[in-house]
Amino acid sequence: MYNIFGKIIVINKTITMNIKQENTKIKNTEIELSVSVGKDELGNDLVINIAKLPHLLIGGMAKSGKSNLLHRIIAIFSSRISPQDLKLILIDSKKIELNAYNHLPHLLTPIITDAKKTVLVLRWAGKEMDRRLDILQSENVRDIEAYRKKGHKEETMPYILIVMDGNRSACPNESSGRHTSSRLYFTGGE
Repeated sequence: MYNIFGKIIVINKTITMNIKQENTKIKNTEIELSVSVGKDELGNDLVINIAKLPHLLIGGMAKSGKSNLLHRIIAIFSSRISPQDLKLILIDSKKIELNAYNHLPHLLTPIITDAKKTVLVLRWAGKEMDRRLDILQSENVRDIEAYRKKGHKEETMPYILIVMDGNRSACPNESSGRHTSSRLYFTGGE
């Protein structure tokens, strides 16, 4: 069961869902940034919109399904959204969890496994977010979709999704514990 508390998902047990079924459930009218993360206590689909949750922490015990959920999100978005509209930055401190995505045309950088490179890419992402917010402000729009609707061709401004599996690479002084977390960072505006 997945419970959402604000922007935190705590995983108590693993729930899987067919990705093909997922793509037909959520209709693609524009760029669809919603994904089902499981079921709520009543058995209803629990759908989150990454654009509305620019920072998402997925936490739980070891072997609770955090990485499985990240894999689902990466697979669904990379199959649903073109590489021109979505760029991925994958950070894998375990060095083995995200290797399957080395071939994805959505990758903005090769998969990052080094702590120093992680810090550099997160700094770059912060600067890129500031740059984009300045553009959105100058165009008097709230988000990328509104920017695109104005017909801007000079900069398409793809969404950027940063996926960190295991956050130790960004926190080198973190003490080892039984609970781990995975994070999604979304640079899209709003």
